[in-house]
Amino acid sequence: MTDLSNKSVLVYDRGLFMSLALRLAEDFGEVLYFVPDDCPFSLPYAHCLGDGFDQIKRVDDFWPYADTDLIVFPDVGDRTLQKYLANQGKRIWGSRQGDQLELRRSWFRHKQLDWGLEVPEYDAIRGLDELRAFLKEHDGWFVKISRFRGLCETFQYWAGERGEVQLDQLALKLGPLQKDMPFLVEAPIDGIETGIDEFCIDGQWPKTVVQGIETKDKCYIGAVTPMDKMPEAFKEVNEALAPFFNEVEYRNFFSAELRITEDKKAYLTDPCCRHASPAGECLLELIANLGEILWHGADGELVEPKYTAKFAAQAIVDHPDDDQHWRVADWPETAVFKPLGCVGLADGQVGFPPFPWSSDAIGSVVGLGDTIEEAIGELKQHAALLEDAGLVVHVPDLVKTLEEIKAEEDAGLKFSSQPLPEPSVTIQP
Repeated sequence: MTDLSNKSVLVYDRGLFMSLALRLAEDFGEVLYFVPDDCPFSLPYAHCLGDGFDQIKRVDDFWPYADTDLIVFPDVGDRTLQKYLANQGKRIWGSRQGDQLELRRSWFRHKQLDWGLEVPEYDAIRGLDELRAFLKEHDGWFVKISRFRGLCETFQYWAGERGEVQLDQLALKLGPLQKDMPFLVEAPIDGIETGIDEFCIDGQWPKTVVQGIETKDKCYIGAVTPMDKMPEAFKEVNEALAPFFNEVEYRNFFSAELRITEDKKAYLTDPCCRHASPAGECLLELIANLGEILWHGADGELVEPKYTAKFAAQAIVDHPDDDQHWRVADWPETAVFKPLGCVGLADGQVGFPPFPWSSDAIGSVVGLGDTIEEAIGELKQHAALLEDAGLVVHVPDLVKTLEEIKAEEDAGLKFSSQPLPEPSVTIQP
């Protein structure tokens, strides 16, 4: 095992993955945390993220610390900076140009064809007026936006008041840009959805990964699975992506969702070329040698993960409030609370600033076990500490996640060799 206690790491983040920095403090001697301020009229919010935590040191400038032993870019973006630093001989963990798979959706659909992967029915639309006209004839299609993740999440359009409100909100945000804004619209795929959470080093993939099912914005269950036991479609996807990831020197986490139809066609819908959320928080607890993986992976060497349990369960933690307000909560006395960008305050409290991308969610809580039931049981114990503090933890939504896993197994996609617990286990005391 590599001794990293005398090594330093700088995490370059915009607040979403502060929990990764806190986890790396368990392995490295020093963890620095930097959040770039991209706003021409600076606010104190970005400059205080990471303050008040003993495990990490918040820094306000990047370049004085560019000689840190390891620099970690957990998110997409900053590909040119990563490449420049790597060319200077720096040890860089990041997606580099590989983030294009996530940020350039139409381009990625074309690349799927080149790589021999199944491509869903889709169309490229320019302008909101054209989008409205298209959706009138294509109810139930998904609307996706490239690059500008803060504009809106992918959504499924349904005719009626809610659908019109979604389009009106886009019009309000875009203003005159709505005439030329590009959209990607995709037909729904009738099939079973399953996912994979892993990492990639120059086109190399680990032998053991996590197969996961997410209930969007609510919860997640993952099963540690040897790659040779995963659905065949995932192996085909990894093989197809490997040459491109090798070419761009991709060295980062990677997650993917597949929809597999009754006739066994598998569609890679949304590649996640970064540290995922949810699922990424589970990897922080599941992988014992996480620091080694990043340290050696940043130098192009794949280290196999050593897992601490067979299953993980995760629930999103909400702090309901107006999105213009700071959300302040007591810091939970559990290491498995994984916060979004926040500030350590006095008297054991933590504050979450009101960013434009803020929502009710302030983080996640994780439970591990050698059965799904054990993982959910541990999750419920940790969640109780948060609920006592007045927070909302989406443990009950695991009912739906278990139902989705059962549907997957009924369709012939094995999630685990162990029997599934009854969904009621998530709501039993």
